[in-house]
Amino acid sequence: IPNPETGTIKTAVFKWLNAGWQKINMVKSSHILGGIKRFAAAMKSVLESPALPEVQEIVDKHKELQRKDEEELRRLVAPYLESIGSAEDAGSCPSYMISSVASGEYLQKMENEEIIRILLLEYIKTHIDNRVPETAAALALGTSAG
Repeated sequence: IPNPETGTIKTAVFKWLNAGWQKINMVKSSHILGGIKRFAAAMKSVLESPALPEVQEIVDKHKELQRKDEEELRRLVAPYLESIGSAEDAGSCPSYMISSVASGEYLQKMENEEIIRILLLEYIKTHIDNRVPETAAALALGTSAG
């Protein structure tokens, strides 16, 4: 909600929490609060980043991606999925997920909008972090650092 008098925008985010063990909620309130605080800090850093692309730029990139055919979208996101499968923290993912990504099965089941969301997120992260694109997907999207 914009407040023109103060030049601020009040936001609210609903975040579904999936926690516990054996479908029993055994999570401490302090863990939930800590997670919400980490999420809020990350969200704030994105929203307040001077490098955040303008809304119209993101809209234009989304339209550009929507015009691409399914094969092209899959080609663009494939390096991102490969990097997930080989990442050091991949051990935190279930083994069936890693094997599904590594075999290409996961990629073949992805819907176009899911692929577009990933590509847009990488596009925005590359701008905000002022980093060199890590994947061919970012390069193909015309993302550059700085």
